[in-house]
Amino acid sequence: MSYVTFYTATNYGGEAVQYNEGVTVDFARDDKYNDKFQSCRIPSGLWVNAFQNNDASGTDTGIHQELHGDQTDLSFMGGLSNFQVLSDAFGYAIDVKLVCGGDLANTPANSYQMDFIPYEVTGVQCINGNDYIQCPIPKLDPPNSEIVCQVSVKELAWPGANVANGSIYFQYDPSSGIISYSDKGGYPANMTITQDVNGKSATWELSNGGNGHTYKFFASEHPISIHDAIKNCATVDTESLSTIKSYLVTIGSKQEWDFLEKELSDSKVYYRTWLSGTDPGLKGNWVYSTGPQLNQPLFNTFTGQCFGYCAFQTSEPSLTIGEEYLYARERFPWSFNNAMSNNTREPVSYYICEQEPLEEIFASSVGTVGGLVIINNLKSFNIESLNISFFNPTNNISKSCDNITSINSTNVSVTCQVPPLAGIHNIIVRDGNGTKSTQYGWQPFPPFVKAVYPSRDLSGLVTLIGENFGDNSSDVLVAVTRSKIPCKVIMFSTNQIICQLSAPIPSTLKFLPLTVQVAGVYTETYKPNIYCIDKFYSSIRFTGTYETVKKIMNDSIKMEATPIPPYLGVIDSMELYECIKDTIYLVKDTPFYLWLGVNFDKYTNSFMINDGPKNGNVTQVYFERIENAKTSTSTPIYYHLDTKQLNNPRISVESVVSPLIAFGGGLPPVITNTTYLQDNSSTTLTVTGLNFGRDASYVLTTIQGVQCINPKFTEDLLYNKFTCSLSAATLNYTSTTQVEIKYNVTVQVAELVGSIVLVHYKFKECPNNCSGHGVCDKYYGTCRCEPGYDLTLDCANSTKQQAFITNVQEGRGVSELASPQQPTPPPTPAPTPLNKDKEQGVNFTTGINYLREVNHEGRVVKFVNLDNMSWINQVSTNGSVFIGHLDNDSVKMIVKVHQFDVPGMITFAGEDIPMAPFSIKYHIKIVNWTWQSPLNTLQVIFLSYPNAVVTDKCGRKQVKVEASDPGDQVLWTKVQVGRSLLNCKIASRMIVDGDTLPSRVSLLSENDELQDQIKKEGGGTAGFNILTAFHIPHFRSVEIDPAYNALLLGEDDKFNLGDDIECDSFAKWKIIAIVVCGSFILVTLTIALVFITKKRLQVTFSKNLNRNRTTPKITSPRIVSSINQQQQQPPEIVIINHNNNTIPLSPIQKKINDWVNSQTSPPPDNLNK
Repeated sequence: MSYVTFYTATNYGGEAVQYNEGVTVDFARDDKYNDKFQSCRIPSGLWVNAFQNNDASGTDTGIHQELHGDQTDLSFMGGLSNFQVLSDAFGYAIDVKLVCGGDLANTPANSYQMDFIPYEVTGVQCINGNDYIQCPIPKLDPPNSEIVCQVSVKELAWPGANVANGSIYFQYDPSSGIISYSDKGGYPANMTITQDVNGKSATWELSNGGNGHTYKFFASEHPISIHDAIKNCATVDTESLSTIKSYLVTIGSKQEWDFLEKELSDSKVYYRTWLSGTDPGLKGNWVYSTGPQLNQPLFNTFTGQCFGYCAFQTSEPSLTIGEEYLYARERFPWSFNNAMSNNTREPVSYYICEQEPLEEIFASSVGTVGGLVIINNLKSFNIESLNISFFNPTNNISKSCDNITSINSTNVSVTCQVPPLAGIHNIIVRDGNGTKSTQYGWQPFPPFVKAVYPSRDLSGLVTLIGENFGDNSSDVLVAVTRSKIPCKVIMFSTNQIICQLSAPIPSTLKFLPLTVQVAGVYTETYKPNIYCIDKFYSSIRFTGTYETVKKIMNDSIKMEATPIPPYLGVIDSMELYECIKDTIYLVKDTPFYLWLGVNFDKYTNSFMINDGPKNGNVTQVYFERIENAKTSTSTPIYYHLDTKQLNNPRISVESVVSPLIAFGGGLPPVITNTTYLQDNSSTTLTVTGLNFGRDASYVLTTIQGVQCINPKFTEDLLYNKFTCSLSAATLNYTSTTQVEIKYNVTVQVAELVGSIVLVHYKFKECPNNCSGHGVCDKYYGTCRCEPGYDLTLDCANSTKQQAFITNVQEGRGVSELASPQQPTPPPTPAPTPLNKDKEQGVNFTTGINYLREVNHEGRVVKFVNLDNMSWINQVSTNGSVFIGHLDNDSVKMIVKVHQFDVPGMITFAGEDIPMAPFSIKYHIKIVNWTWQSPLNTLQVIFLSYPNAVVTDKCGRKQVKVEASDPGDQVLWTKVQVGRSLLNCKIASRMIVDGDTLPSRVSLLSENDELQDQIKKEGGGTAGFNILTAFHIPHFRSVEIDPAYNALLLGEDDKFNLGDDIECDSFAKWKIIAIVVCGSFILVTLTIALVFITKKRLQVTFSKNLNRNRTTPKITSPRIVSSINQQQQQPPEIVIINHNNNTIPLSPIQKKINDWVNSQTSPPPDNLNK
């Protein structure tokens, strides 16, 4: 027979080893020849199909080479682990053998013969009980063509009946040398084909993020018990047991499971494989049964919490008596199941052994909040000088485990306190003698989702209740359904997450499972409590008779958010039915039955609740038909979820019926007090009261609509006080002097809600401390000015105000302006023109132009330009009302306009607001805004600009803006352009859904996208557009009440930048300090500035307030005789308007124009035009 000779050195040196034609070699990793052959001699007529890695059928074979003739140097292979010695007569080869399984597992050898015949090649015959035989596979053109093979099996005993007949297809990949197969439906139904993986091994290399352990996959020709698998793993590679530990594999992470899937699986093979895990007595507490993790927690059946990696689906693990051991079933990705030790129902023939260095330490796990861990296998260490650190290779951060304490006399184990951490870590243990050991791939407990408020809609909000979510939202990934639809995290804490669906959930998919990853630590759960309609329901499924499941429910199921024990629920509406059916994942083609907490009373012909807080009440049941309608008050009822059918118990199915477990029904939370402490970065809110439950993760707290995160009970164990955290900006409290102000604090526990209105706030400063001519109201930050000092916000010296504006009144549109400080001077015979070199006033345009809804990241999700709204006018006795709406949208805006010609006082939201003479007040209401998300904020964008910007000879803008606050609590502003001054007053409160909330007003950045948009559309004034945003949390209705006035200052008060000699050094300097100039003003209004003398006068506007932005018109009154001849006559005046450019008006501006025009009478006959 021909053979190939391999050598352990190049150029045919070293040891020589011969392999005959037809041999397939697959070295074990510890074989003396594995990766050792460096050259070979191949005679004519033979060739070698060579692979670098052990498994030629895996997904990563490394280098593959077809070797022909003599090879002096095989170093290019990087090691030779697998090869076939083949004849040139055919292309490739596979090794086949026949095994009797299932009912024929105990069949004697030599009972059956299989004929295996590939296309165009002489086939082989296999006898059961014999070893593998090499079967040729032809090389076709193209090389990756499918190759059909005939398969037939017959009995060898007379009469030699055929028991199986069919076909299978093979396909060769010339790039990797891998031969794959598929049955295409033609393979015999009473046969299975599997790839022999017995002894196949793979090492999870540290360089690939692994733990350095080696895994070996074993297959038994006959079913094997869990106990034999554990025994075999403990004794595998006995020659190496002095340096390694070997045990039945412990799956500790998703990454470890993925590695095994990649290295050891074949997606076409139906494996059942024993894994480490047991639940002695089926108490619901699964633990690891082998290895260093022995007796460490693995899974809790009744809460769904996983402590390592748990691929249980919706109905597993079951509570079937005796099924106390863990195995994986089905094709990769495998799912976990539980079985008896010998599992006769689903025989298990595979097991995986895990091997690690004998001296490797092991640490127990802990939650992401940190805590006490146990470090084992320290007998070679000096405990007194021990140093333990947890190193995260992803972010290169190391954390020390402190308070090291020995816990046994032999110093084999210690405990230490690890700080909060998340992600995969390497635990490094050193002592003062230089001894070191590392456990690679340690992880904290995976995220645990206790409960979920689900959604199925695009951008719908999903709230997760749980623990071990870490401390950094950027580490967290959430997905729903088996298709892994992403859910973007928008609110995060260690025990609560709110996320937003990136896509709607198709009707064909269930909401569960939930997948959560925290810094790479993974969990997938089918078992959280789900919130449907008005309460939580358990999605944990266990089956049994009515009495059995009720006892298990009462003994083992609990939800600490309520003191009411769990009870059997009722499907009483179509909405509840659809929520449960659309959320809980159901095993395909498996009926889903639910025990309900009702009986049917035939005397009243009604259903009666028989469990829970409403026991004895009449209820509805949503169903389509009743089967087995044996009805009595003592007969339990179960529900077929697929058919909406009610059933009475039947022995044939009641063992597969699960309970519909419901929670809730207690008293709502009662808040008796709230206090808070604030530093520069956060606010800690303390809430005291009753009925908060005993699990802080269920406590959802908001203040002013902002989520208060990381709730936790104080340590008195009375559960009547908890703390949570807010950002410092939520309350914006910095002063130690407190004033009481209303804030809504809401606490939700499951379906129950309580609230209180209380928190303290800071004093507000007044502008310039009211200039010594007024009293500062520090509750609201406004000045109450003395008479004659009330034209400005800060009660400035009135003698400096050489000019006042006129405001249009109802009726004839006439305003009187007078200086109360000066006597009436003699009349001036003729108009006095202004010196062209003397700077004159400018007009201001100020108003709300845009509405934007923004999410928590500041991204715009909805935008409305007020020009696109339709407006109507309703005249009232004290002003006018403008109503705006959008087509195909429910939003509505109501604007009330009122003008003051004398000082006054208004009250809005409980706040007294002084009104300056010649000012205009608006009352604005917005209702029925269509929100994209309840967590978003509505920005009302306010645009202010002068019709011209005065510049000096250097080209610098003569602009100055002052404001009460640099942040988002602006109460007043002053905008000065040259001598023109616009005063704006902002109420410190707004009314949201009937409640009083603090106003939030802030400046939009000059880089905001609206700045460019306004310039492109030709709006505003180039170089000086003030954009401010008013931020409103989610509302149904909001009301705002701003006011403003304007005047022309004296020449001495003109704002300028300095002498012309500074031009060279400051040529490009622009002083534009832009802040807020109003609050929720929904229209644009132009204010005409009037230059007047210190004399009594009367002014008539040319037509209306907006039209004065066109070509200016100069009017002067005649001297009018009076009955009292000693009274002096009014002087001539000049109305100066410098805006010669026509500015297009928005629809609402046009409405105001029309209203002012209708209220203004023509000039009287005794006035010249």
